[in-house]
Amino acid sequence: MRCSKHVVTLLLATFVASIGFAPIQSSALTTLEDDLKAFHDNPKEFLNRVPQKKTVATTQQIEDQNQESNQVQIFNQQEIKSRSFIKSKTKWRKSFLQENMSASESYDPSEPMPNDIADNLVDNQVTMRMLGEMDLAGLKSASLPFQPFSGDYWAMYKGILGARNYDGVFPQGQDWSLKFDYITQNPFMSVFSARNISAINTLSPSEKYDLLIGDTDGIFTQVQWKKGETYWRSSKNVESWMGICEGWAASSFNMPRPQQAVITTAFDGITPIKFNPAELKGLTAYQWSTTRYPFKFVGGRCNVTNPKTDSKGRIIDKNCLDTNPATWHLTAVNQIGVGRRSFIMDATFDYQVWNQPVYSYKYVYFNPVTLEQTDSLQDAMIPRKSYKNDKFKKYRSSKATHYVGIAMDVVYVSLVGNSTSDVDSPAHDQMTEVKYLYDLELDESGNIIGGEWYNNRHPDFIWVPAKGVFPRTAADAQIALSEWDGSTALPTKWQELARANARSGKILSSIVEVLFNRAQR
Repeated sequence: MRCSKHVVTLLLATFVASIGFAPIQSSALTTLEDDLKAFHDNPKEFLNRVPQKKTVATTQQIEDQNQESNQVQIFNQQEIKSRSFIKSKTKWRKSFLQENMSASESYDPSEPMPNDIADNLVDNQVTMRMLGEMDLAGLKSASLPFQPFSGDYWAMYKGILGARNYDGVFPQGQDWSLKFDYITQNPFMSVFSARNISAINTLSPSEKYDLLIGDTDGIFTQVQWKKGETYWRSSKNVESWMGICEGWAASSFNMPRPQQAVITTAFDGITPIKFNPAELKGLTAYQWSTTRYPFKFVGGRCNVTNPKTDSKGRIIDKNCLDTNPATWHLTAVNQIGVGRRSFIMDATFDYQVWNQPVYSYKYVYFNPVTLEQTDSLQDAMIPRKSYKNDKFKKYRSSKATHYVGIAMDVVYVSLVGNSTSDVDSPAHDQMTEVKYLYDLELDESGNIIGGEWYNNRHPDFIWVPAKGVFPRTAADAQIALSEWDGSTALPTKWQELARANARSGKILSSIVEVLFNRAQR
């Protein structure tokens, strides 16, 4: 793509039309040839550029004049300017993944390191290893059979699931204490006791859950606020990035989209309780964030804001090499194209990409010497000995015999704010397209064995829940889904188990599963 501004728009329109989207125009598009020339003229400057991005909007979003206000910004401007968001991401990753990885002391710098092997992430391991066989299989582009759903990351400074997003008096801004004081001064049981259904519908998802499980003390809601209280008491600040984005990302393609609101019944057996699609997404995001399940992870663990580079701008800190282009390409093609299931990406050096489920990819070739874009692998592939102006020559794999350039457009699902709508569909999602440039190294058999990024701001690590997993607690093993249809009050045993789970900060997964089944049309 990027042949010319007009051609770019036409190609993008054709691409997004095939998956049901229309592009939002950008005034800063450059051609692929321009990008490659800029890279060769000044690699250091180009390597540190932010990759080209654009919002890929649905028809619904284009019609919505308030679209921009619904987009979610996880990091504040100070965190972005100081680049402290990188350390924030590292802090999250260590707590969630409990990683204990170190870089290999001996490796070919352009090859994937031991913690960065595509076979360790792809559901059915890698079956396509050669670009030629990917071409023959029609895998230069692919999208999922269904679209992961957008959602919120349920910020901790808002009270996570304790936030009364639909209460017009609920305090705005980042001051956790103001929100907590409001909840304390306006207890949910007082709202419930008034039996005003409209007011009850403005309660938070956790308060509605407490009403469902018969906990008049609101233990589940207290858990939401205590998470932020710990940080507030120590520093008078709850950082804006803290939330459950990993729970949203994992659930977005492992749970069925909640298509409509669900009306169930409170513990009293009388009062209706409504969970709209955004609130249901919040319940499952919490479920996937707090209940353990097996997952796969590959990539780097860079925790410095400005890693060491060589004179051309190429990162040389081996702890910051992140996901190798070979790993990225093999994962995208084999997971999305072959396996037809999403995976989750992050770019440490990009504050706008953090735990985003990938929806589609599309790539073209370019010749690293002539810089020409081509659909032909043979025209793009060059022998190692002919690449005289290789900026990464000293890092190349000793087993590489040929190189080929790749320009890949990736569409991932983005976060959105909480909607009041009682219906949800792919037309309500927020999608983002980003272009990554890299080359791949091929061995004498044509296998992809390594490569070099032309963007330092590329996917840092990628991960995915193991195929077929569903996060359940020990309490869920004691009940059967057939015991509750989701419309009546919870059975007494379910209430008791759910309250016990709540005391340990867990949600009863069976409740979420039944509600999601009812939310399907």
